[in-house]
Amino acid sequence: MCQLFCNKLPGCYVYIIKHPGWPLAPGHDDLNVMASLCLLDEDGGTAGRWEISNEPLAVGRGEAADIVVADDSLSRRHFVVMREGGRCVIKDLNSANGTFVDGQPVRAAALRHSDCIRAGRTLFVFTEQDSGGGTRPAAIIP
Repeated sequence: MCQLFCNKLPGCYVYIIKHPGWPLAPGHDDLNVMASLCLLDEDGGTAGRWEISNEPLAVGRGEAADIVVADDSLSRRHFVVMREGGRCVIKDLNSANGTFVDGQPVRAAALRHSDCIRAGRTLFVFTEQDSGGGTRPAAIIP
């Protein structure tokens, strides 16, 4: 479950998520990582939550997206989150307004626990927790 607390990230208009086991627990197993994408409402509360499985999860305003959001500033298929090489990765789908992770524009990036994702006027938070309750570090994909 997504739990909010009241610190804000620079350049991101959203509360970040914290799990009880934060920070990283040593020796976590990639096979036991549960990852979720949380849609945030205007008050910073969780409006929706989707578990990221082995299938890519596309986000946009069009019917072809897996997660359809009523935001005219989103492209029909704006970005996709998928598992790749033991990590979850976000890829912008050549959207008109871009995809931002923690305030930085990205074409593709490995996600880490509590990353703030902005697409159009819509905010998401990525959460990741291993079976030990820990979180994992981030990396940018060139």
